[in-house]
Parts: sequence; C-alpha cells; structure tokens
Amino acid sequence: MESRRHLRLLVVDEHREYFERIRDCAELCRHQFVVDCQFSRNADNATELMLSWQPGVVLVDAHLRQGNTLEFVHRCRDGQASIIVSSESASQDIEASARRFGAQGYVSKSDDMEEIEALLNQMLALTPIDRWEQ
Repeated sequence: MESRRHLRLLVVDEHREYFERIRDCAELCRHQFVVDCQFSRNADNATELMLSWQPGVVLVDAHLRQGNTLEFVHRCRDGQASIIVSSESASQDIEASARRFGAQGYVSKSDDMEEIEALLNQMLALTPIDRWEQ
C-alpha cells in the first residue's frame, strides 16, 4: 500500500473563514494527502494546542490583535512544529521579521484553491516523513 502524506496543521488566525478555506481545500485533496486541522483565534490558545495536540506545522497570521505574532513565533521556534507566518499582502519587512524571530516561512493569504493546495504541499514538505500514514 502506498504511503499518504499526513499533516497536522494548526491555523492561528482571527478570521475563521481563512481556516475554513484551508480545511475545505484539504478535504478536496484528500486523495493526495491527509490534513488534520485545528483552529485558534489567539496565540495563548494556540500555545496550549501546540502542547496538547502537537501539530507538525503552525500557520499564524502576522496581525493578531490578541497577542504578538512575533513573540509567539519566537516562543515556538525551538518546538517540534514548523512555523509559517501569513498576511493579507506580501511584505518583505514582515517576512524578514518573521524569519528573524524563527519562522520557517512566510506566505500571502489566498482564496484561490490552487494556491492553497500549493501551500498545503509546501507545509507537507516541512513535515517529517515518519509522520506520514502507511
């Protein structure tokens, strides 16, 4: 039986709609890979989920109102999860800051399902092969 890639993804964003788009795209792509998704509106709850649920990748909005995104990234940089920062628009300043604080990546948010599928594949590449399903 062929291995399927498996991603445990935590989305930290004040807008649940972005999480739902990612989850919907993951469902459409379930023949390619398995994505378990969790959602948090703020960094404090996300920190708790990281400890209890242990995601492989955390996708965090650059502009959280409750909690500082860069402090969250810095606190999480030595954990098991890869951190990717997202923003509504591309910004070299935000990307540079995110990477300086320990993020492995930076992406612009998108409504386009093909772009979200490409993002999921990028995040899967950050997931160790031993987390794939058999």
